[in-house]
Amino acid sequence: MLAANHAIDTSIAFYGIILLLTTLTLAVMRAYALKYKLLYQDEDKNLTREVYFVSKRARTKMFIGTAAYVLGVVLAFTNVYFAYACFLIPPIIFFIPDGIDNEELADKVAEKNK
Repeated sequence: MLAANHAIDTSIAFYGIILLLTTLTLAVMRAYALKYKLLYQDEDKNLTREVYFVSKRARTKMFIGTAAYVLGVVLAFTNVYFAYACFLIPPIIFFIPDGIDNEELADKVAEKNK
C-alpha cells in the first residue's frame, strides 16, 4: 500500500498506525515485565539491578518511539515528508548505543545460565 501510494496522506497514516501499534504492544509488554519483576533474577543483586536499569532505558526509548509514531500519524495529514521524518526517529534512537546492547552484561547473564 505504501509503495504504490507513497505520497497519499491516508496510506502514510495507516503505515504509521501499524508502526505505532507494534511499538506500543512491545512497550506495554516491557512495562508489564518491569512492573511485575519478570526480568532476569540472580543471586548477584548488582547483575539483577543492571538488567533492570537496561530494561528501563529500553522502555523509555520505546515510549519516545511511540510518541514519534503518533506525531507522524498526525503530521501525515499535514505534510507526508514530516511524517516520514518522524517514522525515522525510533530506528535512529535504537541504533544509538547507550548500554541497551551491553555485550558484557549479556556475557555475564549467559555465563550464569550455563
